[in-house]
Amino acid sequence: MKKSIIYFLVFSLFSCTQKEEKFNKIKIEISGLGNDITYVLNKKDSIFKSKNEIVFTVPKINEPKEYSLQIFRDSLKKPIEFFSFWYENKDVKIVGKWDEKEKYITPLNIYGGDLQDISSKFNAVFGMYENVTLKLFKSGKSKKEIDIAFSKIKDSIYSGIIKLAFTKPNNRISLKYVTKTVTSKISQDSLELYYTKLDESLKKSKNGVSLKEIINTTKLKIGDAVKDFTAIDVNGKEVHLFDFKGKIILLDFWASWCKPCHQQNKEEFVDLYKRFKDKGLVMISFSVDKKNKEKAWKLASKKDSITWVSVSNLKGSASNPITYQYGVKSFPHSFLINKEGVIVNSFLDYNKGQHKIEKAIVKLLNKK
Repeated sequence: MKKSIIYFLVFSLFSCTQKEEKFNKIKIEISGLGNDITYVLNKKDSIFKSKNEIVFTVPKINEPKEYSLQIFRDSLKKPIEFFSFWYENKDVKIVGKWDEKEKYITPLNIYGGDLQDISSKFNAVFGMYENVTLKLFKSGKSKKEIDIAFSKIKDSIYSGIIKLAFTKPNNRISLKYVTKTVTSKISQDSLELYYTKLDESLKKSKNGVSLKEIINTTKLKIGDAVKDFTAIDVNGKEVHLFDFKGKIILLDFWASWCKPCHQQNKEEFVDLYKRFKDKGLVMISFSVDKKNKEKAWKLASKKDSITWVSVSNLKGSASNPITYQYGVKSFPHSFLINKEGVIVNSFLDYNKGQHKIEKAIVKLLNKK
């Protein structure tokens, strides 16, 4: 009997040790939600709230991974809150209080590993301007006044992101923000300096490769000769800018999610193409949609009646070396290129009825 008990104790201890080695816990303590709540981790594991503290047991993994948490109010049958956090083979603790009036969790604090700590610091940069932004949009000021004030807020956020990224450079969070958010706000020399602070694994990552590509890209301005680029059209055919050497080119950057872009396509570009396609004008619409929006880009091209060249490299806009090269920050943004391959005009936004692009095309076509 004693021997059996010893075997049982040894087995129990061994089992506990194995569990501690293979699993960690994600603890959630969010007050103010009530009991009609279900937590869903990574859109698959769920726990119905039965007490104040919710605990998910998760397996250890080889590399840090971004997890998601959805909070459902069961009577509504839809999520009332959604956020992500980093799991790094350490216990994670999520603490907050639900504000029933504002319908969000404040404050929300997530404690985990080093990446989560850095991610929280970046979130704090945005959080600093959250109330200011909300007050601005509720202020009743004119659209022009709001746009000017919001632009200043964004500049402050960019500055905060850059400062934090350079303070803590060698991690995937900072690299993501530098590559996808602030490349246009940092000089190439500074980007190259940041790149030197990365370890080899980060340099070889997707964002590291994109950053290196951007560093090696020469920015263009009016008066510069264009560089060749490669993209695919809506039929999957490879297209090069230099396929159209000797032609006048209108190169437009747009996206399936951009409302003014659709307006310009339908109200201006369709007519321009019909009138000038046989007079030496080539029109190229370059979509800045991402890979997961490929179908949306192709559908938008069809709906907007784009019968001219419609291409994309499906890299989005933030870390796209082609948009970076042309200095494109908002959409639509068009460039007129003469027969010699030199950028002669730049047109930002869609200004209905001004015919600026048409006049510039006519001027180039009549030039001897």
